[in-house]
Amino acid sequence: MGCAPVKRSMGILETIAGWLKTHDVTPRLMVFMAILSGALFLLPDRILARFAVNGLVASHRPVIGGVFFISLVVTVLYSIEGGGQILNRCILRIRSSSARKKRLQNLDDRERQILGSFLLREARTLTFDSEDGAVENLVVCGFLYHPVSEADIRYVPATIDEWTWEYLHEHPEAAGLPRK
Repeated sequence: MGCAPVKRSMGILETIAGWLKTHDVTPRLMVFMAILSGALFLLPDRILARFAVNGLVASHRPVIGGVFFISLVVTVLYSIEGGGQILNRCILRIRSSSARKKRLQNLDDRERQILGSFLLREARTLTFDSEDGAVENLVVCGFLYHPVSEADIRYVPATIDEWTWEYLHEHPEAAGLPRK
């Protein structure tokens, strides 16, 4: 008999969790629900009486308190998850950046020549032989990309990545060019 309330509240929690999963519950909705239910739950009766909701709140105070607690917890969890995603992107960007710098320091002669040609011509997009493996290798590494999906069978345009462009302007020796 002492476990019945626990089982009942677990059923309610499972119902709420199921509803949250099946419905598109956005962080904005959770913040709104936390503010509204928090105001109803925490405001004194004399203020609630001005809006003629004191009787409703009094009879449903446990439910309103539960909604306030759940929406507050979900809002905090959304914030923690969002912060974690931002932190993860920053860490990946730092790791990616250091790996890219290391790869730029270990280019072969043909790759260095290709990247140097972008700097010498001050061009963001150049056309290369479609069978040039060094160009495709630079595309795979993320230093270049193909701006169009279809191109001439023999020649294909390649555009230098923004990060690579800036890095090579700061470190032209990575592309086999003298420092300015």
